[in-house]
Amino acid sequence: MKHLETNRLILRMFTEHDAEDVAAMCNNVKIYQHTLHIPYPYTKQDALTWIGFHEENRENERMYDLAVTDKLTGQLLGSVGVSVHKTFNHGELDYWIGEEHWGRGYATEAAEAMIKFAFDEKGLHKVYARCFDSNPASGKVLEKLGLKKEGVLREHVRKDGAYVDLVHYGVLESKGFSSSIQ
Repeated sequence: MKHLETNRLILRMFTEHDAEDVAAMCNNVKIYQHTLHIPYPYTKQDALTWIGFHEENRENERMYDLAVTDKLTGQLLGSVGVSVHKTFNHGELDYWIGEEHWGRGYATEAAEAMIKFAFDEKGLHKVYARCFDSNPASGKVLEKLGLKKEGVLREHVRKDGAYVDLVHYGVLESKGFSSSIQ
């Protein structure tokens, strides 16, 4: 897997050179509030540690994390990934986009390419995603992509000492996903 390409984006493997930009974007309380596993504050060392796991995860076909970059400038905009659960033949989609790039459709475009990769290249039966109920913007991205709301996992996780609901979305390879990417 070298990279994926969309109309406006190149999705490529992260390198250590991305660590400073990753840290700058992820050291944001709004990113922290809308994600389950990104700590706050977020340091360059956090980014280097995270990036350090990517190669092994790819080699073992567990997780594919890609840098979302602007096709024209190469600027890092965020991350998109899919974790593969071979036993169940499904994968979990995740993404984050730096706040300064919100509202431009990058999450939708990057996630569409990743779902296409999951179905076409990894042969998965289903792709699912979860988001906090307090993050309706992420839910809208998933619905635009054809993922259906499958339910709410009530008080499923703890964040900052409080139990929060996760909204669960999914799409089957054979039903409902239609990519505009050629």
